[in-house]
Amino acid sequence: MNREREADRGPYIGRSLPRFEDLRLVRGAGRYSDDISLPHQAIAVFVRSPHAHALVKRIDTTRARAMKGVGAVLTCDDYIGDGHKGALQRPNPAGAIDIKIPAFAPDKRPVLDERQYPLVHERVRYPGEAVAMVVADTLFDARNAAEAVEIEYEVLSAATDSSTAVGREAIFPTASSDNVALDQDFGDAEAVKAAFAAADLVVEQTFRNQRIVNCQMEPRSGIATYDASSGDYTIISGNQGVHVPRRVLADCLGVPEEKIRFVCPDVGGGFGLRNNLYPEQTAILWAAKRVGRPVKWTNDRSESFLTDYAGRDLVTTARLALTRDGRITAFHVDHIGTTGGQTVTYVPLSNAYRVATTAYAIPLMHMRCRAMLTNTVPTAPFRGAGRPEATLVLERLIDLAAARLGMERVSIRQKNLIKNLPYRTASGLLYDSGDFTGNMKRMVEAADWKSFAARRRESKKRGKLRGIGISNYVETPVGIPHERVEVTVQAAGKVELAVGTQSTGQGHETTFAQVMADLLGVHPQDIKFIGGDTALVASGSGTHSDRSMRLAGTLMVEASGGVIAQAKAAAAKLLDVGESEIEFSDGLFVTPKSNRRLTIYDVAQALAGNPALAPLKHLHAKATFTGRIPAYPTGCAICEVEIDPDTGAISIPRYGSIDDAGQAINPMILHGQVHGGIVQGIGQALLEDVIYDDSGQVLTGSFMDYGIPRAHHVPSFDIALAEDPTKSNPLRVKGGGEAGITPALAVVMNAIMDALKDHGVEHIDMPATPHRIWSAIQKAKRQ
Repeated sequence: MNREREADRGPYIGRSLPRFEDLRLVRGAGRYSDDISLPHQAIAVFVRSPHAHALVKRIDTTRARAMKGVGAVLTCDDYIGDGHKGALQRPNPAGAIDIKIPAFAPDKRPVLDERQYPLVHERVRYPGEAVAMVVADTLFDARNAAEAVEIEYEVLSAATDSSTAVGREAIFPTASSDNVALDQDFGDAEAVKAAFAAADLVVEQTFRNQRIVNCQMEPRSGIATYDASSGDYTIISGNQGVHVPRRVLADCLGVPEEKIRFVCPDVGGGFGLRNNLYPEQTAILWAAKRVGRPVKWTNDRSESFLTDYAGRDLVTTARLALTRDGRITAFHVDHIGTTGGQTVTYVPLSNAYRVATTAYAIPLMHMRCRAMLTNTVPTAPFRGAGRPEATLVLERLIDLAAARLGMERVSIRQKNLIKNLPYRTASGLLYDSGDFTGNMKRMVEAADWKSFAARRRESKKRGKLRGIGISNYVETPVGIPHERVEVTVQAAGKVELAVGTQSTGQGHETTFAQVMADLLGVHPQDIKFIGGDTALVASGSGTHSDRSMRLAGTLMVEASGGVIAQAKAAAAKLLDVGESEIEFSDGLFVTPKSNRRLTIYDVAQALAGNPALAPLKHLHAKATFTGRIPAYPTGCAICEVEIDPDTGAISIPRYGSIDDAGQAINPMILHGQVHGGIVQGIGQALLEDVIYDDSGQVLTGSFMDYGIPRAHHVPSFDIALAEDPTKSNPLRVKGGGEAGITPALAVVMNAIMDALKDHGVEHIDMPATPHRIWSAIQKAKRQ
């Protein structure tokens, strides 16, 4: 170990180390899906439907097939003719408490789970859905031939939101006449009804969580190959994991999972909407076998706006029952989510149910969850996936209740926050930790809440309206309940760490290395992170729902324990003492009977030179887990806004939060995650909205038409971390990837409503654009 490394000793957990992967990425050495090409590859281009809802009456590919450079023009009839099936996405997730019980019980009412074909099978269900695929020598050849494919449609009326889906022609024959894919309720309806009847105050409001676009930096892309001699498939394509999409692909193509290698290189953003398999990934893997050469495809940005799975799209009507002194007695929620044209997932509805009461001691809750089929691109989990939506609903209702009761907004929250732990929520979750009251108190002090009146007066002098909002939150990380870790210590002085998660910008190469370095007493830069390849990692479930460090970290502790136990046995032989006399401390194997000290690399080198020292040839251990490791990140956010009443223009001069994500492995990276989440939340609250016309055409299909937040929309954030330790995992990790976004919608909208309260405005739908704010002010003036 050189002097520089000797001086840079652990512990590394809790240190803000610069991300190891950043130099590679900022120097242009990252390898994203579109960066990868193979010899003799063909290019795939998709012929997409111009209609939102239509029957495909005829597809004529004759002219396209005869064009220069074209290798194949394929349709769903070809795909089915080859004996393949549509993708079964299994949208009903495992239960948040017991993974053996699905989140939505299929024995209550049917839970629709339709196969998703890579190309349209008889009926177009959303605009941009792929109807045919052209495979040609070049992109130019493929695009030319795609324009020559002739398709005859019978156009049908389109339903673009849950309200227009009712009574329309069924998008799937198996769905109800109202296009309901899921309809279930939870809680004690009669007890909640009685509590509302006895309430001193009932507040009710309908909230629209609008549909939003993912807007990840990297458009979706992939390249696929087929080896005719072995029957092996390989696909290289950016996702948020490799094992789950491989499983779905294997079912589609009717082959064993081990015949498909799924490789995920660097990924330029995921945010939940790249968890599930996409139709194009199935299509290019099938096409590679059909044409006998590698097939590559890359979406352009317009295709991404049309066909990337969308986020949110939830309408909620909720009621809150309270006593006259502000105590919440019951909560009733009616969620209507939109699944789009396929049943990809019901995860956001499941999460919204479980976290509905957030940080508050609400004794009774009844909830109805419905998912509606519409002629829009399917929805999937977007950062937070139900938790920001649930937090918005409850926090806005609390503000409305405070106004009706004449109570101060902090006081009504203080009265209802959970005080004693452990606490079982009305939805069945068991909170083991979380200083809800302390977090809010610290945030109120940090935001200088008491002096807000002076800042409001100063804004008023400049002709501006100023408002302040507050939101408490709890996160309920769940996700796919399986993970695996393998650790191998190499004699050359490196540690291979293979993990089934998938980094899409979270910094796994750094934070995982920090943990493993402390566990084995080595330097973080000695850790070689391996992931994103089913040939190198036996199993795993990817990255989503704040699960990566919580599950992988727990398994790293277990696997490192196995490695250390093996090393102790070998060290005992090297030092000629009993195994029980060997201690591992500060990265060294020592014994009172010898002044020799061995690092784990010393042991690995000795094993490599003399395998008789131990039954293993090298230090290697693996650990797997299937189940739940519950954790509940929590915190409080406060935001101030300033509005120009003459134009509706809005700015955010102050925004702060306190976040308990558990032990911070790398505080700088965690801060970055919080910042990113806040910006995405502000984007939804103020700017973002997918708009369809009556025929189902997307009117916001480019960055010229779709608003996303830019630097001038956000202030410098005042962020602090807290920890009320959890005992659910050895690293005390709760999760921070969704911390910033979970309270963001609520706190921004609460601040806006506070700014507008003197104008009599109680509610504005998101996004709170200048036009929408100005219109609300003008409408209030006329009343």
